[in-house]
Amino acid sequence: MVKVIEHGYLQPIETFMDIEGRIFPLITSGYCLWVGTGITQHIAQFGDTSTLSWGGLVAAMEKKASISVVSSEFAERLQAVYGKLPYVNVQQELRKLFLIPLSEAILKLEELRVKNPHGFKRIINPIMKLGLKANTIVNFNIESFSSILLAFTYDYRIKSFKALRDPKERNAATPIFRHTDEYGNAENRHIREIIHPHGSLEESGTCVLKSSDYGILSSTLGFEVAIHSAFLSPLVIVGMSLQDEYLCDQLTKYRGDIHEVLWFVVEMPSDEKLKWAERNMITVVKFDSPKDLWECIHETSHIPKTSELLMNEGWKKVVHLAKEVIEGREQIRRDMQNPEVSEEMRELLRMIAIDRGIIL
Repeated sequence: MVKVIEHGYLQPIETFMDIEGRIFPLITSGYCLWVGTGITQHIAQFGDTSTLSWGGLVAAMEKKASISVVSSEFAERLQAVYGKLPYVNVQQELRKLFLIPLSEAILKLEELRVKNPHGFKRIINPIMKLGLKANTIVNFNIESFSSILLAFTYDYRIKSFKALRDPKERNAATPIFRHTDEYGNAENRHIREIIHPHGSLEESGTCVLKSSDYGILSSTLGFEVAIHSAFLSPLVIVGMSLQDEYLCDQLTKYRGDIHEVLWFVVEMPSDEKLKWAERNMITVVKFDSPKDLWECIHETSHIPKTSELLMNEGWKKVVHLAKEVIEGREQIRRDMQNPEVSEEMRELLRMIAIDRGIIL
């Protein structure tokens, strides 16, 4: 059963047709989409997901640093971890605890695609459907695998925040990905931008994780664009607990400039967070399980299904990236051993390896 808490009033919904008739029509014309770790765990469900949530990842990092819990805030707890462990060790742990398990889980899901295409489709299709009508996507995860699946139905570019050592440096977005027509020519269509305010581990390795990072983040254009992307648009929030107070503060501040806000959850928020949702006229849609949530998105007729061809093409790109992550050490070693590579380039490769947690 689905529970809908609309502006503070609980309204149980008994059947899928009820939610199909009352909730999904609110976003038929398009929406801004915010996603969190719930979508990462959905992709990785055939692997070890114990450290793919913020709670699991932070607890494992604290254990490695041999420190006790210092706060209820994840960012403050990670600040303590960074204070105890050298930067290079923290990056190695992030790779071992988060990036590698996620990449391995993706390769297990690829095995399922070969053995059971129908089962694979029911996992991946709702993600691509969710992104189909999203006019802007803001991904608060620290991986971009999910962004590729969400955005693949259009030409896209992923823009990730990156903390730079030298303020004179400039961030560079990933190249534009363009689909090709039947003759292999690039199709010039609308470019959808996916914003990663926290960065992404597999792209740069440096992410917004600890409390001191949030001061930097709040003053960046990436943060402002992420918040303002919902201007005069419905906002759909999936896979997020909204425990980050800075996001709630921004939603409160700009609520009058945003249309309907739908917050899809699988765990009932705290009474305090429900009161906040009520004050800000946010509709909480609570599902009994992640499976129920994704099944509803898979089944809704208000968002068209993704073509089989695009689904397989997008997934192929994700699998390729997962293999690159797992084989990253060997690739950097090969590049460094190339006699034609300059010493300056070798030093750059060493820095890349440190940021990405790769032990050479």
